[in-house]
Parts: sequence; C-alpha cells; structure tokens
Amino acid sequence: MAARWRDWPDPRFVVCVLDNRDLAEVSWEQRETEGEPRFPASQDLPPVPYDRWAELLDLRGLRVASPRDMGSAWSTALSADRPTVIHAVVDPAVPLLPPAQPYDKIAPMFAGLSAEEGAEARRAEGHLRRERADEGYDDPPAGS
Repeated sequence: MAARWRDWPDPRFVVCVLDNRDLAEVSWEQRETEGEPRFPASQDLPPVPYDRWAELLDLRGLRVASPRDMGSAWSTALSADRPTVIHAVVDPAVPLLPPAQPYDKIAPMFAGLSAEEGAEARRAEGHLRRERADEGYDDPPAGS
C-alpha cells in the first residue's frame, strides 16, 4: 500500500500513467474488429490530474507532456525519497497494434479511420501506415 511508504526500507516505487484521455483499447478494437470510426461520446475521458492526485497522497507527482522530458522524469522518480507517479500525456492517435498483423486484420482499422473526420484521425492513419511500413508491409492506399 503506497500510503505506508514511510515504513518501506526503500520507498522508490514508480507508477507511470499513460494518459491519452481516451478509452484507447475500446477505440482501437472498435476500428480493428468492426471497421467503425471512433465514437467520442463514449470514449473521451475527462481530464484527471494524476500527478496532483499523487501529491495529495504525499507521493511525488510529475507531469510529462513531451517525449523529450521523459528521461529526466524517470531520473527524478528513481532518485525520489518517496513513491512517484509520472503522469505522461500521450497522443491518442498512436495505434494500439500488435506487430506483424496480416493486412486482412488491419484493413478494417484503415476503414474505421477513413470514416473519421479531423486531424487526429489523419494522424492516427499516418502512425498506422508508418508502423506497418517499419515492419516491411506495403499496404494499399485507403479506399483500395
């Protein structure tokens, strides 16, 4: 129990919360299995200040909003005199995708993304195409 950290011989304990303010597993599975666009009304999460909440519990709280700051946050957390919560604000457009999936498994995801409007959906599609290309896949363009 983190509330009793003062009794621990080594109170260093780090929890890293990856916060994209989305029910990400649901959003990506809906696209992958159903080929449907994200449904924001049921998948957007309210903002939660995890770092400030940790401070209320007398833990250390750190907020990281840029990948370039992650290394220093981990260094600070691992040298802290108490348990630390790293609240990492991450991009909801980064796909949750196991590697080496055949195109027929990914095609519905592309269909769901193409049915979505807005910059976040285009960014997600770009991330997905880059991930796939990095794995050596040459997926057809959307709508093919």
